[in-house]
Amino acid sequence: MGRGSRKRPPPNESAHRLKKEGVRVRLVPEDRAAIYEEDGELHPVRYVRALADAAVAAGGRIHDGTRAISVTKGEVRTERGRVRAGAVVVCVNAYSRNLVPLRVRPVRGQMLATAPVPRRVFERPAYANRGYRYWRQRADGSLLVGGWRDTAVDEEVGEEERTTPRIQQHLERFLREHVTDAKVTHRWAGTMGFSHDALPYVGALESGVLVNAGFTGHGMAFATATGELVADILRGTKRNETDLFGPERP
Repeated sequence: MGRGSRKRPPPNESAHRLKKEGVRVRLVPEDRAAIYEEDGELHPVRYVRALADAAVAAGGRIHDGTRAISVTKGEVRTERGRVRAGAVVVCVNAYSRNLVPLRVRPVRGQMLATAPVPRRVFERPAYANRGYRYWRQRADGSLLVGGWRDTAVDEEVGEEERTTPRIQQHLERFLREHVTDAKVTHRWAGTMGFSHDALPYVGALESGVLVNAGFTGHGMAFATATGELVADILRGTKRNETDLFGPERP
């Protein structure tokens, strides 16, 4: 949860509450772990490309590599011209503040990847320390380790997508605790958009510009759902979540 939000219940309490709602979860006390049997993973780049293909198939047009300079309720200004529309929706998450007055805080996340390891090191994808740390092993045997932002909270803020020695050392230390001979092949960083209360900002600003941002590290799930919410708002459909996710809420 974000700063100023309600305190989270302990992990075991969360698991018991979810179990009452029908979620298949089991606790492993000796590992201090909760395993969610129905959790899974997907390839984010393939997912985004498939969404783009579906949009084009439905008649949409995508103009990538075109920088938007400013937006109004019915117009987007670029470096080369202006595009007029019936509605403008800003969906650039961590970078929203460059176009609209939105309370999105850009936060950097870092990862590393290794060459394939010929043995099973991690049984399943996992995250720990309230989601600050995560790791998994791909089908080809390569290992991915990310996070540890909680060790440098004040430093890992901003739009600069660069790796830093402090975080990368933490990632590699964790890797070496589990496997000593894996070759690190990639290191990278990406920027996430955090809201003030850990819920997305979805809907119209006072200016009339619509926004969909502030996913606080959970964009794969949040953005899919809130994309449908934005579409309903454009159609004039009122949903229960409209006020909950209102971008100018307290």
